[in-house]
Amino acid sequence: MVENSFSLQNKIILLTGASGKLALSFIRKFLEYKAIVIGLDIKDEPPVIDSLDANLKKNFHYYKSDITNKSDLKEIFNDLSLKKILPNTLINNAAAGQVTFLNGSLVEFTQFPHEVWDANLRVNLTGALNICQVFGKYLEDTKNGSVINMSSTYGIAGCDQRIYGDSGLNSSIAYAATKSALIGMTKYLAAYWGDLNIRVNAVAPAGVFNDHKDPFYSNYVNKIMLGKMCEADDITNALIYLSSDASKYITGTVLSVDGGYTAW
Repeated sequence: MVENSFSLQNKIILLTGASGKLALSFIRKFLEYKAIVIGLDIKDEPPVIDSLDANLKKNFHYYKSDITNKSDLKEIFNDLSLKKILPNTLINNAAAGQVTFLNGSLVEFTQFPHEVWDANLRVNLTGALNICQVFGKYLEDTKNGSVINMSSTYGIAGCDQRIYGDSGLNSSIAYAATKSALIGMTKYLAAYWGDLNIRVNAVAPAGVFNDHKDPFYSNYVNKIMLGKMCEADDITNALIYLSSDASKYITGTVLSVDGGYTAW
């Protein structure tokens, strides 16, 4: 049946950045779709746990961890192996925070701090690499799995500085560079793992609505064919699709969840 192909039953999903605002929506929906979810984040356990009923909560496992530390991830792998809940789906969702202000002033490109650039590379790229290396061996052994890298419209298209003005919402050079690089990593791994039945795809969402005000909001949605910003559920549904058997013949692609932002 069609609806069964979208089921996440028997899927064990590892999600990085599990304490982030969007991740809370992902976790709840994954659990409702019968998945087991393993959340990783450098922060404390996400507050979504307290709102889950007992049947959902028992299928969520959280590890406070630093994905840039490969040894840390190996310890988690060993623990999950003992518990017999190794993931068959990896979602690289963690991202370093963007910095657009420094000492109260908007940061220009020529003044962008190298330490922030390095932090973005470590989390957004090296972290994703570590996850794929540590947990990818299990996917290779089982010859089955799905890897999803969270990119962005700014990994595909240039950031239109005109829509931001002096709002400070400007997307940074580090964000654009790492989100673009994740697409390259996606295509490389899709080719590398293709004969092992491991699918690797990327999701590239547009900006997610968060009570944005004009003029930024109007400027932004004017660039979107559907005339509105992205919602968390729009991204969640794309992740469900790429995690499920409904996408069993999809690999090496970038699913743009952007309302048409990058199509014109």
